[in-house]
Amino acid sequence: MGAAGHIMIELPTATLEGILILATKRASLWECKNPATPQHSKVIISVSILIGLMAGYLAFQSVDLTIFLSASHTLLTGQSPYSISEFVYPVSMALLIAPFSLLPPQLVFRAVMVASVNLYAFVILRATRSLPIAILAILSPLFLYNFFYASLDWLVFAALLVGPIPAFLLAMLKPQIGIGIAIIALLKVRRPVAVLLILAEATIFLASLALGMHLNVATEHPGNMCIFPNGLIAGIPLMFLAVQRRDPLMALAAAPLCSPYVGPQSWIAILPFLVHQAHTRYRLRTRRETPKIPSRVH
Repeated sequence: MGAAGHIMIELPTATLEGILILATKRASLWECKNPATPQHSKVIISVSILIGLMAGYLAFQSVDLTIFLSASHTLLTGQSPYSISEFVYPVSMALLIAPFSLLPPQLVFRAVMVASVNLYAFVILRATRSLPIAILAILSPLFLYNFFYASLDWLVFAALLVGPIPAFLLAMLKPQIGIGIAIIALLKVRRPVAVLLILAEATIFLASLALGMHLNVATEHPGNMCIFPNGLIAGIPLMFLAVQRRDPLMALAAAPLCSPYVGPQSWIAILPFLVHQAHTRYRLRTRRETPKIPSRVH
């Protein structure tokens, strides 16, 4: 095989390894206790990309993303993004999406589908090495609902793979599922930095209120699928334990239990924690059932 052939083979492998290093480096908020082998890591990334591309190909128009794009376009014209009545997020979300509102909506929608499903699959597959558990998670209603629904919850999932400062900023874009990750991120930075991040978020919140954000719009939305306040019974102890252990997966699962507003697609936040717990229980059971072979004495 010629040099060109070797390059064509090695380039995708090197690219996958580069993505893996960036996504799993020690600086990330989620320090996986059971890191995958290099071969398994390549499988995780390859399967994640494949699932994401499938979602982008099968995608259709999303009401949620249309609302985000409309709010961002309204902001660019000098008006309040909250003139779009169903936009209930911080103004920072509208600013983040603003450049994409200038692109063709269908192109943005398919790109969001690829990015979101790819990231969901990557986090779920990274949380377990068990193929049956991973398959069950990907075939679950929580995952399949997001396979055809372009939401921006994947930005909170992305917070797991970056350092504490960007993790805090990403998590607070959707506090209904990201508040726990934001708290853990604050605890991992120096106190002056934490104070600056809190002040920045407070400024964004006050600016959003000044522009016309109404908090009751979200809680009274017909798509609100929260279990508040009953969810606090399990959510508060789980959140306390997550913060104490600095466990972002547990914090991600606890947040929707405590929130007064959770969209149906956002319940995917509990899936990585469930997968990780199932994987942990499976490993413990396997270890107990594996007979110990006595060593021979020569």
